[in-house]
Amino acid sequence: LSLTTWGSPTERAQQSAVADDVHYLVGESLSYNSYWGSLEGKKRSARVITDYEPSVVLSHTWNINHNNKLVTGFGFKYTNYKSNRLGWYYDAADPRPDYYKYLPSYDAANLANWQNGTARQINWEKLYTANYNANNESHAGYYNMEDRHNDQLYYSFNSTLNTQIERNTHLTAGIDLSTTKGMHYKRLADQLGADYFLDLDKYAEQDFGLDSKEMQNDLDNIGRKLHKGDKFGYNYNLFVNNGSAWAQINNNSISHISWFIAGKGGFTTMWREGLMRNGRASEGNASKGQSNKKSFGNYALKAGITYAINGNHQLTLNGIYEQRAPLAYNAFLNPQIRNVYINDLKAENIYGTDATYRYNFGSIYGRITGYYNVFKNQTEIENYFDDNLGTYVFQSLSNVRKVHKGLEASLSLRLTGQLTLTGVAAVGSYKYDNNPTTTQSNENSTKE
Repeated sequence: LSLTTWGSPTERAQQSAVADDVHYLVGESLSYNSYWGSLEGKKRSARVITDYEPSVVLSHTWNINHNNKLVTGFGFKYTNYKSNRLGWYYDAADPRPDYYKYLPSYDAANLANWQNGTARQINWEKLYTANYNANNESHAGYYNMEDRHNDQLYYSFNSTLNTQIERNTHLTAGIDLSTTKGMHYKRLADQLGADYFLDLDKYAEQDFGLDSKEMQNDLDNIGRKLHKGDKFGYNYNLFVNNGSAWAQINNNSISHISWFIAGKGGFTTMWREGLMRNGRASEGNASKGQSNKKSFGNYALKAGITYAINGNHQLTLNGIYEQRAPLAYNAFLNPQIRNVYINDLKAENIYGTDATYRYNFGSIYGRITGYYNVFKNQTEIENYFDDNLGTYVFQSLSNVRKVHKGLEASLSLRLTGQLTLTGVAAVGSYKYDNNPTTTQSNENSTKE
């Protein structure tokens, strides 16, 4: 019986993407990063990711007899993952220095400030000043720092039986059960000198007006003043339950040949629970409350065979076919607001094969592998700001087909008994293989 626990908190600042004209303006500098600026003589980043995953595993091993062993484990993990970033409201100017309207390619009058370096980084003092001015006018703040949380509670139970059926035949079988609660929300991290903020959607305000219900992110708390630590914007949970049983048989009873065959069957059930009644989806449980549950059957069949030409040369061929449930985050049309699944949501289908040649010429050894894998009926979702629509949008892709194929090779040269030189090489093609179906949901829209 053993108990194991671990956790390693990490914090890292992010690197911004750099457009070609910005790259040219900063003198072809590869180190330019628009996500930071100076505040009281110190650098401060506007994009920081903090991640901490404390985990615990309780494991029990039962040696039933000489040929049978049962290993059972219970695991728990809590993920605290947050991405810190700038937020701005009402008619406040965009604080990002590389916003396209601030570039000389959009307005030539901005060229001088880019050339003398005054426009390249975030102006933190300017943001604080704007908030102080808002305080003097008894107005909600314009700029803040928000933490976007993607937290997770994960519990798992598994039990694996290893048994020797015959001298050359080995069976491994087991069950896996898990439940996951994903907690997604925004939290006010830093008021940047402002007295308070309001939980409003600035893009819906532009389209529906200042007094509209559509601009309210939480209709049950209209007019609530936000302070550091408060949740706002969106708040929802994603639940996923998984269960599966599997088995694998390995055999090497035939001279020069060994093989295995494995199978798995199970289920995945998922649903969303909204904790805010959003003004753009206020009817019934369109945003608040539980969605209906979706269940998917999962199964897989895998097999492989190895032919040992001799002690120094081997050929291996593997194949797989699998049906797998989509990820819960990709299953919803606009997970931050709505309890609505995307159209034609399906389980993914995956099939593929790989072949490997292993060689050993004494002091030189390695392998060459070729693979071909097809992914069908996949679902993906992207979130980005659409300048033409003036709002954030969720773009979902369904019935996605991808093909991954390539070659890998490794070579090791044993120079001495204590020193080995190893080299690896890989070439691959990873492509979308069709035109998927796309659905777009606008955050400032009342329509699905």
